[in-house]
Amino acid sequence: MNTIDWAAELAAAKHSTVRASALARELRSAIKAASGGAGSVTVKSAKLSELSGYVDQLTAIRAEHNKAARTRGLLNDGMASADGAAHGVTVGKFGAPQLALDPEQISGMFEALQTRSQYRATVKDVASVSGQLPPTLRPGIVPRSLEPTRVAAHLPTEALGAPTTRILQHTSTTGAAGTVAPGATKPAAGINVTPLDITARKVAVTTSVVDEDLADVDSFASYLQNALTALLIDAENAQLLTGDGTGTNLLGLFNTTGALTTAVDGSATPAEIGIDAIERGITLLRTGASFAEADLIVANPTTFSALRRSKDGTGRYYLNPDPTADEASKLWGIDVVLTTQCPAGKVLIADTSATSLFVREGISVRMGPYGAGDFTSNKTTFIVEERLALGVTKPSSLCIVTGL
Repeated sequence: MNTIDWAAELAAAKHSTVRASALARELRSAIKAASGGAGSVTVKSAKLSELSGYVDQLTAIRAEHNKAARTRGLLNDGMASADGAAHGVTVGKFGAPQLALDPEQISGMFEALQTRSQYRATVKDVASVSGQLPPTLRPGIVPRSLEPTRVAAHLPTEALGAPTTRILQHTSTTGAAGTVAPGATKPAAGINVTPLDITARKVAVTTSVVDEDLADVDSFASYLQNALTALLIDAENAQLLTGDGTGTNLLGLFNTTGALTTAVDGSATPAEIGIDAIERGITLLRTGASFAEADLIVANPTTFSALRRSKDGTGRYYLNPDPTADEASKLWGIDVVLTTQCPAGKVLIADTSATSLFVREGISVRMGPYGAGDFTSNKTTFIVEERLALGVTKPSSLCIVTGL
């Protein structure tokens, strides 16, 4: 196997290019002299012989360049170890451009000379000119996958007519109803409520792009709006589930004071699994202070995956004994919503009738050169934002299950 000295090959390629340029000039002079009206047949024959010599030299140069181009092509295609060996060379680091005068072009030059017609031969080497041509923009955008779930779509929603709203949160009940004898005092009950002021919070995201991208790709502006909206929904999901209520954050469902809790009991006999704890959480809602009926379970995809893979003693899946059938998307008859913004190892069980999503401003998209820097730099800024608030009238309508 021969090893190519690419430094020497590069030097030879440069020298061959100079030689080719000189020969091309002499070739044009020979064609002009041979095709002119003046001169004897003997002189023209001599010029044809001289032209034949030039063509032979160009053919030899072409062979050198073709060898370099072939090995370079093997390098670019990642096949140096196999095809390179088949050609008897070990491909090095560099390559030389190909001077591609094919036999048809050489034959065409002779025919043009004999018929005294014009002929143009073009060097054809895609590999050597690809870096000199402008890229062609493909239609559309290759998108980046984003979280598809919006938790807000599963909660009761109402418009907020002011920046802040007050709700009365039913926290506890004292006393009970009972039978009463004629003339006796009727039993009293206390419905204990706590006023709760909820303020709308803004969730927003921006980006700036150069005007050339917007001009060159027709769909880029709409794609940016969709991509930014998806990022906004990611932040919205995080706020609705795990917001800590401090600063500009919402108070998320997982952090609601008074929510019920339960966990997988590792000491139970027989051993308890995740779906056992979730069923207990559903029952807690039903028997707790709110007598709530669960209608939504929110889980992280990894947590739900572990639940789906739970097996009995014979290796059969609890949730879906036949994995080839439709994928299980319910637990104990309740719809499961998956989002990566839900903490792993936990699920939220909710009676959504006791929650309210207040929307002060829905999702809006704005665009324009908002800053002087953007304007002078030919940039356009996109802004996607919303204002919303979250209220829970009955905290015991929520149950958080941990240890999954």
